[in-house]
Amino acid sequence: MHTDNAMTVNKEQRGARRINPAKPILVKNYVSGDPIGSIVNLSETGMMLTTRDDFRDHQVFQTRFWLDHNTEIMVGIENLWLDRQASGMVIAGFFIIDISAEDLAKLKAFIDRHP
Repeated sequence: MHTDNAMTVNKEQRGARRINPAKPILVKNYVSGDPIGSIVNLSETGMMLTTRDDFRDHQVFQTRFWLDHNTEIMVGIENLWLDRQASGMVIAGFFIIDISAEDLAKLKAFIDRHP
């Protein structure tokens, strides 16, 4: 579900370069360690995940994921929208609301390395 605020943020952030990772990147809840979903596309401002879980509008998570074998990233994300598929799959868009300068540099470098 899109809200007016989410649509405004989404339009403002769509300018960020997005990549589709070649290998699945599993995003985990930092607090519980439970998987949240897999990254479908990624930018320095947000990500789209696939999952079987359901999220509330504007639900916030502290997450961690590995960009490659040596590069762990921790980010705070907020759910902006989701689309429930007939198959039971959920596609959800998240905005990055918290990331350290060091992790942002790692994320930018990872994105820059991908066509």
